[in-house]
Amino acid sequence: MQEFRIKATDRYRQCRYVYRTADGHIHCVLSNGTSASFSYFGIAGDQMEFLFALKDCDTAEEALNVCERMGGGGMTYSILPIKGVVPAHPLVPLDFLDKIADPIDLLCRISELSLGVDPVNAQRILSRLIIAAQDIRDKEDPGWEDKE
Repeated sequence: MQEFRIKATDRYRQCRYVYRTADGHIHCVLSNGTSASFSYFGIAGDQMEFLFALKDCDTAEEALNVCERMGGGGMTYSILPIKGVVPAHPLVPLDFLDKIADPIDLLCRISELSLGVDPVNAQRILSRLIIAAQDIRDKEDPGWEDKE
């Protein structure tokens, strides 16, 4: 059983946290450390069902999926890293992509990376892909903005 920390942020950027400790206990706290019910975390339905679903999770990624599936109220959920806990899907290093000058080559490398990756890395790779596509458009037609 892996420890995890999940952060929920509402549209006003107020934060709440759900975390599992090494002994398996699950807690919900506000940003000032005050204990809170799961309703503060955006869980409008059966809070015990949410608790049981979190207890069944083996990884932080699974817990994040539970939060996103059962949560609501305009919350955005994210995993907070814990020192010494290795995520189930380590992040793919993308720094080398910044060194590729040719946008076409960059698109090819990104498409190679995106095959068979987990959702967290796929989102990061997709954002790089969008930037590369914009660079290609800008190089091929520098005045495209003036035409619209």
